[in-house]
Amino acid sequence: MKKVLLFLALASILCFTYTQAQTVNAQDNSASAPAVQSQAQPAPAQTAAPAVTAAPVVTSAPAVTPMPTLTPTQKKVAVAVAAAAVLAMMFVVLVLYIYSSICIMFIAKKTAKTPAWLAWIPIGNLFLLCKVAGISYWWLLLLLVYIVPIAGPLIFLAFCGYLWYKVALARNKPGWVGILWVIPIVNLVVMGYLAFSE
Repeated sequence: MKKVLLFLALASILCFTYTQAQTVNAQDNSASAPAVQSQAQPAPAQTAAPAVTAAPVVTSAPAVTPMPTLTPTQKKVAVAVAAAAVLAMMFVVLVLYIYSSICIMFIAKKTAKTPAWLAWIPIGNLFLLCKVAGISYWWLLLLLVYIVPIAGPLIFLAFCGYLWYKVALARNKPGWVGILWVIPIVNLVVMGYLAFSE
């Protein structure tokens, strides 16, 4: 879910940057056109001495490929496609959230941990998982390490593997099944197995 939200944020930043670059390019192109013409004008000839006149110095700017301009219809289509992509991503995130909440709720009910409705609250579900796993709530402070570059995500994955290992043991399943939770897509299967198996 975090990856999807990160993708959406990056996509919106790229769209904003692209539109800003188009505006700057349009302004640069309109501002640089008169300057090039004024540089190309020859200097007035001197009448006093028939000396050798130097050729005018023409400095050329590096060639810049102009950004393609979109017609109003193309802009509307681009906005519609972006909005559809955002809505599709939001729908997928919502479905995954509902699925994981149902799984955590069933796991809590099968291990007789209350309140099972805590599975539906975004931070509360982590406290419920700690209760099911039989570990201290202080372990949740490891989630703050996630912001540390490189080591943070690795520590986060190790914590999640350990948490789901303990949840699997609480459900009387092999611990290695819980460790598989750290693998994307497989984690959905692991949650379903721990929630709906006997």
